Amino acid sequence: MSFSASRSRAAWSAGVFAFVFLVFSFVIASAASAVVTPSVNVSLSNSQLGAHADTTVKLGFNYGNSHPILYPSDSPFYESVKNTVVDIPAGLVGNPNAIPVSDRCDPVVFETGTCPASATVGTFSVLSTLLGSVQDNIDYPPDAGTDFIEMTISGTNTRLSLLRTDPEVPAVFGIWIRLPFGFGFIRQKIQIAPDVKSDLKLRTITVLPIARSFDLGAGTPEDPVITNFIRVDSMTIKFLGTLANGNKFMTNPTSCTKWESKAWVNAYVNNSNSTEDPLGTGELYNSATAPPITPDCTGQNSLPFPITGTTSISSNARDVSPDFDFTINEPGVQANDDAVSTTPKKIVT
Repeated sequence: MSFSASRSRAAWSAGVFAFVFLVFSFVIASAASAVVTPSVNVSLSNSQLGAHADTTVKLGFNYGNSHPILYPSDSPFYESVKNTVVDIPAGLVGNPNAIPVSDRCDPVVFETGTCPASATVGTFSVLSTLLGSVQDNIDYPPDAGTDFIEMTISGTNTRLSLLRTDPEVPAVFGIWIRLPFGFGFIRQKIQIAPDVKSDLKLRTITVLPIARSFDLGAGTPEDPVITNFIRVDSMTIKFLGTLANGNKFMTNPTSCTKWESKAWVNAYVNNSNSTEDPLGTGELYNSATAPPITPDCTGQNSLPFPITGTTSISSNARDVSPDFDFTINEPGVQANDDAVSTTPKKIVT
């Protein structure tokens, strides 16, 4: 994924290094080479069982050194994170229906314009590093302090929106970033769906590889296109417990065991330390586990468990192939009031 905008090289070198943005990252541990080592932290504005708390995921990437000159030969100066996967605590759920379908962002609008405020489900900020342009490869690596610049993009320059998709599960969210200096926008999608293999944890994955470059220039002899590289260093994303429309979006787990989270990441070039395959696709990732959250179990015995189940069969005749229906009713797990009920862990039929 790349970004292009018409601007002279002189204008770029005067200021473009100021935007180092991007989409998903993980704050980092140390490493001996430019393989990407992730770190992850998940925090809640309220750790009480069943609370509608803001959920903040802080992610970071460590490339082994802040300066590409110290990367090994098999990791070029334009190395950056490619894909991310994040599992939040089991039982921590989000309710897409907190935003009516009519208020969600049309995917066409997301690709070409700005999503409406009614589709907003959270906020985020990104720290990236401008590594320099493809021309800098001649004098590899770029010099720190000149074309090796960091900047955080946040606030009104970013937006996280729920997209109008069918089916609703998995839910797809659009990340929108306004670049400084009038250079345009970056758009990226993430997908969130239950990982039913691990006690219904919600799993977030990047739909497409994270952008690591953008192009500047008109493509003329006087103003040639220059590819500029960015390294994603860290990101903080917050999912709101309560949305602007008053509806509840996130609901805490109702288990008194410690709440655990995990993240996986891989890079574009060097993945020599990657050993895990969280998606089962054969593509390997490196992982990090977040410090567990100790829940506030005050009032745990007062949480109701109003879950009911029914079964039906379309025919009781012999030698037929009947329809079999099994229905689970859970009225409170994503309620818009405070009457939150215990979250089911597993369902067996």
